Amino acid sequence: MIFWLVAGCRTIEVQSVIGAPPDDLGCLDADEDGEARPPCGIDCDDLDPELHPGAIERCDGIDQDCSGAADEPFDTDGDGSSSCDRDCDDTDPDRHPGAPERCNFRDDDCDFAVDEGFDEDADRYSTCGGDCDDTDPFVHPDGTETCDGRDEDCSEVVDDAPDRDGDGFAPCDAVPDCDDADPSAFPGATEVCDGRDDDCDGQLLAGEVDDDGDGVLVCAGDCDDADADIRPGALERCNGQDDDCDPTTRDRVDGDGDGLTTCGGDCDDTRPDITVGSDEVCNGLDDDCDRVVDSEAVCGTCIGATFGAGYHVYCPDPLVYLDAEVACQDLGLHLLTVDDADENTWVSDIAYSLVNNWWYLGFDDLEVEGDWGWTSGAPVTYTNWDYYQPDNSGGTEHCASLLFYGYSWNDLPCDYALPFVCEP
Repeated sequence: MIFWLVAGCRTIEVQSVIGAPPDDLGCLDADEDGEARPPCGIDCDDLDPELHPGAIERCDGIDQDCSGAADEPFDTDGDGSSSCDRDCDDTDPDRHPGAPERCNFRDDDCDFAVDEGFDEDADRYSTCGGDCDDTDPFVHPDGTETCDGRDEDCSEVVDDAPDRDGDGFAPCDAVPDCDDADPSAFPGATEVCDGRDDDCDGQLLAGEVDDDGDGVLVCAGDCDDADADIRPGALERCNGQDDDCDPTTRDRVDGDGDGLTTCGGDCDDTRPDITVGSDEVCNGLDDDCDRVVDSEAVCGTCIGATFGAGYHVYCPDPLVYLDAEVACQDLGLHLLTVDDADENTWVSDIAYSLVNNWWYLGFDDLEVEGDWGWTSGAPVTYTNWDYYQPDNSGGTEHCASLLFYGYSWNDLPCDYALPFVCEP
């Protein structure tokens, strides 16, 4: 039997078979998506040309091939989860989202965490990873073994702390090593003066202390462990104390037995007749240690002497520093400028042959403390300061002099009246 149906503006000829199911009339749609396949019972979406029997299945949760299942080529292990559904191992049906996590070093439930739930103490070691006590974060295969009756390193041996410093003694031995980081400290070692318990007997040597924190122990020679400024090697000062713990220092010894030390004003601690209070005589010496040699009162007027290439020496007519410079300038000269060691020795020898005293140099830091310069304006190319000099003792020592012994220099107050040398 033939029917003519009018659908919109089109007339469709339909053959009907007697006895065909009435629902077949619903299959008489046109091929709306243009894929040239009859829609009835086969095409699962006649509005989408990419969905039809034989289409390529994609990993997108859509049934492209009208098979009734989505993404079926991407669930190769048949666990119900495809690789496009976060299945982290599509070759293992026991691994997929929602699977129970097992202690097997794998991410069974595909949540990017391994063996979660099997590291209860959060020490990053699971029970399947060798953690022998999952309730104690300090106990795991890489734990540090201590002497506390626990197996911290999961070695199945309690208190097996190793001998880390290689001295033959371990911390948990019957006679334990008291410092397993130091191979020189162990039971039976020789106790030495170092502030440590070297022989592990719990005791130190007598004097093995440093109460003043100066870095020197009493047993190492600190003669005053209550004062950090007093210790071997400290700067010896004129203060009545043995600062460097050396009883032979000049501050503590009266070398000539005249009752005074050099710090007490004795200007020559090798001769008892030269000391504070002695009578000054005309002998080229400072007999009474008043820093004036052979004063005019005992020797009469001293006439200046000329030597070398224009050097001029004043003795024993001493002047204070600035007056001495003026006296030199009146001669068209300046106070002595020393250019090198040879000149220093030569002038010193001549000066000391005349007067055994300090001699002014034309060298001072009157303008800027610590910035020493010559009154002649010459560049500073040579200095010969004595040990620990210049020290600006008392904050008033701004002028330099040759010491009354040797060839070295000292700083002293500029108001001392001393002999001096002028030069061009």
